[in-house]
Amino acid sequence: MGVIGLAAFLYAVARGLNPVCNYAFGHWLLTWNAGFIKRGFVGTLLHPFVAGRPSGEIRDIVTALSCVAFTVLGALLLRAAWRVAGCANPSDWRTPGAWALPAVALAFLSSSGIIVAASTLGFFDHLLLLLTLCCVDLIARGRFAWAGALCVLALSIHEIFAVYGLPVVGFAMLLQIRGREADPRAWRSLAWLAPATLFAGFITWSGSALPAARIHAVRLELASLGALSPRQIGFAVYHLEHGLSANVAAQHGWAARHLLDPAVDRVAWPAILLLIAASAVLLFDRPRWRRSTLAVLFAAALAPLLAHIVAWDATRFTNFAVMQAFACLYAAVAITRPPAPGPRASAILLLLALAALGATLYWPTPLMSGHVDGGGILGVR
Repeated sequence: MGVIGLAAFLYAVARGLNPVCNYAFGHWLLTWNAGFIKRGFVGTLLHPFVAGRPSGEIRDIVTALSCVAFTVLGALLLRAAWRVAGCANPSDWRTPGAWALPAVALAFLSSSGIIVAASTLGFFDHLLLLLTLCCVDLIARGRFAWAGALCVLALSIHEIFAVYGLPVVGFAMLLQIRGREADPRAWRSLAWLAPATLFAGFITWSGSALPAARIHAVRLELASLGALSPRQIGFAVYHLEHGLSANVAAQHGWAARHLLDPAVDRVAWPAILLLIAASAVLLFDRPRWRRSTLAVLFAAALAPLLAHIVAWDATRFTNFAVMQAFACLYAAVAITRPPAPGPRASAILLLLALAALGATLYWPTPLMSGHVDGGGILGVR
């Protein structure tokens, strides 16, 4: 299973791998030198290492860090998929129960979520998902305060963590609290205090654009590095020039169109539904959890779709729901340590996994900026 899973992952990466995106490149260079701004944490740490360097070296440093982030994320995803597959019952390989969860893991590793993730090198999505998986591991070990600290860090990297990971952390905490009801809950609630407060601050503060003088200072600092074109600088400061309400207004009439894009949905939704179904099956044997926990599962897995309201990266947001649904499945496995699903549930999961694999192999996956990956039986670049 390990070799097959690695091969599936590398196949998906090869289908989507692209250089660092021009849009995302400038975000690595934003700093807090001119005052606190969104997405400035990474650039503040990086600035001493890039200031004064030639533009080519700066681009190489950002590219290298993007590749390292994706490589570490890939290792964590492979480890998580191995743990999911390990929930199967290998006593009789002739039964669906022995193949269902390995098939779910394999379908995820070759899914459009991985393909699109490989095509978005340079975006902070990789860092956010990496930190989300680390939070799940910390919660599984009862380290709630550390998980809360990582949430603060992730929100400092990019405010989209509010829907790109934070819901998974909430789902994981719910599983841990309900699984160990005898433990005190006060400190666990406090672990939410810092990220929840920071999130509220981000939402309140991002309702309006920064003053023109602040934006001009940020532009001057980015231009002084000499590594960004005027267009890339415009990309980097766009979120500072436009508040939340302006972004929502700009997306009016487009959000539903992006959410219901058939070229994206036909490859992403089979995987999303498969991963949600796998989580539901593993949690279904706990009657007191069925309603509320499954409702939170759906909300957490599908939360990235809310990003369609404020931005236009249709394939990126929908396919991040694939990644988030898998993070929820990993949380269910890591925290509850469920038994293998029964024969009927295993048969359903096996059929859904085959459908997800078939969709990924048959249709090409839309990438960013209107590109299409070169894979799939119908795939043409």
